[in-house]
Amino acid sequence: MLQEKSTGFFSKPSVLALIGANLAPVFGVLFFGWSLFSVMLFFWLESAVIGFFNALKMLKINPAASIFLVPFFAIHYGGFMLGHLLFLIAIFLVPTVSKPIDFSLIFDELLGVLSGSVFLFASHGYSFFHNFLGNKEFETTHIGVQMFAPYKRIVIMHVTIIFGAMFAFAFGAPIIALLILIALKTIIDVFSHAIEHKLVWKK
Repeated sequence: MLQEKSTGFFSKPSVLALIGANLAPVFGVLFFGWSLFSVMLFFWLESAVIGFFNALKMLKINPAASIFLVPFFAIHYGGFMLGHLLFLIAIFLVPTVSKPIDFSLIFDELLGVLSGSVFLFASHGYSFFHNFLGNKEFETTHIGVQMFAPYKRIVIMHVTIIFGAMFAFAFGAPIIALLILIALKTIIDVFSHAIEHKLVWKK
């Protein structure tokens, strides 16, 4: 049953931190000329951050089993991330290379994306310490379940934004299309976060 808690869902620090992290690509698009590929790369980088904190969650749940399962997760998840990155390059970067590559521009955009990762670590780090450790979510799950937990959220999120990005790409990726794409991703993020941490839905 859908039930809003008395403190107000959108006033929760973890939700505010998540929304704040999603504002990074907005500034990138409006003030630093981020391309569609840079926006997609930023979203890809968030998946890497999610994987990092998921490994920490596994260590907390069962330190002994993590000796074997965390390396397995790292290899499996790393392969997933590599495949995802190659897909993004093939779909959103290669078709746009129709003239000599401006490496200085690429470097500036990559630097901006990496700088934005600070906000990603802050958002997911806060959720890890506040929700997973502070609210003792680790007591209500199993390491086997946790190992595959990121996939559902990431697959749903990225399938949606990839289709949205293709739509934006078809129109030449104007600023308004990029902003709509970021807004769509933020909505999915917040909704997924609410379900994962039971901030909105309650049986």
